Amino acid sequence: MSEEEKTPEAAPKQVAVKKGRKKGPIAAVVAAIVVVAGAGLWVWHEQPSFCAAICHIPMDPYLETYEEPAGAEGVDKWNNAVSNTNAMLAVTHREAGEACMDCHVPTLSEQVAKR
Repeated sequence: MSEEEKTPEAAPKQVAVKKGRKKGPIAAVVAAIVVVAGAGLWVWHEQPSFCAAICHIPMDPYLETYEEPAGAEGVDKWNNAVSNTNAMLAVTHREAGEACMDCHVPTLSEQVAKR
């Protein structure tokens, strides 16, 4: 090595390069976490449980009806006993593979507005 490479001034330059190399992978990991969390939130957003959990407390009775087992005794949204839950439209839709958001597609302004 030459005398110029052994000087203390050469060491800080190498450290600065190493610090710069760490920022890229850290930014990539943070971006990946944000993307995965966003995708998970979007998937949850499309589920009936999202509506009742976050904004629409009045939707709780509808969600409970939607989640009733098919062909059994249950309770409707007004808390009335039902001898066969297949008579409830929400159960019929769920059994057909329909989710609430398949028909009830709100606009963005409806989603963020207070009710």
